Amino acid sequence: SGSVVVVDVWSGHILALASLPSFDPATPGEVRPEHWRLRPVQDAIEPGSTVKPFVAAAGLSAGVIRRGERFNCLDRGVSVAGHWIRDHADPGRYTVDEVVVHSANAGIIEIAERVSEDRLWGAFDAFGFGRRTGVGFPAETRGLLRDTSGWSKMSRAGLALGQELTVSPLQMAMAYAAIANGGWLLQPRLILASGNNPQAVEAIDRTRILDEALAERLRSMLEAAVREGTGELARVPGFRAAGKTGTAQRTVGGTFDDEHHIAWFAGFLPIPDPRIAVVIELEDPVEIDFWASTVAAPVFAEIAEAAACHLDLAPTEPRIVQG
Repeated sequence: SGSVVVVDVWSGHILALASLPSFDPATPGEVRPEHWRLRPVQDAIEPGSTVKPFVAAAGLSAGVIRRGERFNCLDRGVSVAGHWIRDHADPGRYTVDEVVVHSANAGIIEIAERVSEDRLWGAFDAFGFGRRTGVGFPAETRGLLRDTSGWSKMSRAGLALGQELTVSPLQMAMAYAAIANGGWLLQPRLILASGNNPQAVEAIDRTRILDEALAERLRSMLEAAVREGTGELARVPGFRAAGKTGTAQRTVGGTFDDEHHIAWFAGFLPIPDPRIAVVIELEDPVEIDFWASTVAAPVFAEIAEAAACHLDLAPTEPRIVQG
């Protein structure tokens, strides 16, 4: 199954939603009841490494990262509260930017451990997690962002990796739109205006959650993730794009295993002036493998390119034509 969300990063308008498997509302009995929902709005899912930019933002805004500091990611993992957490990034010493670009678990966990619990919780809350977006669609999920009173010694590390919380693809799209637009969290809209006047466009409901300089820093990290990091297969011909992969385990019967996964890609384009954010979420992918870098990133590239053409966006880099 899967979800796709495409939003305008400046207005919050939802340009496209996709939910598969789907159903015909005229004949709902032809499919199983679990397909009677709009997954991008109603599903709450662990987001995996798509949250690493938010943790980096928390660390930078809290002043716990020294200028030019490099984080030790040499050991292919890190021990937290007696538990070994694997790292799939190549061993190295990474700056905070490189931690996001290469999705280094050890580095992002160290950053999260330096940030106070209240401040880390506040960062996730600021990006809109744990509460409904207000889009107005029935049965919208809040997702899960537990209060710090329920955290364990593992919670900051878990949150740094996109565990111990759940989000909807729509929430993720609005969070990435906030990075793209310079720091404004928007309320998404399904319609341009309500009432009898088709010319009336309602005011944009927005809240500043990042200063422009920090948002620009995050955009630079995410562009590098597409250019040279885990999101290389998300490149869009003719456009500079930015984004982040996320691979999460999926619970089955209340437990995690190594067979069920969620593959995410969240991003936006075109750089340097983003117009649209696109979020891809695929549940239990079966083709190729389950890693977001090879499963979700190419889907982002295909949908983002189609959206850019549909909106007639001007290319931002030369497009190589074969033949």
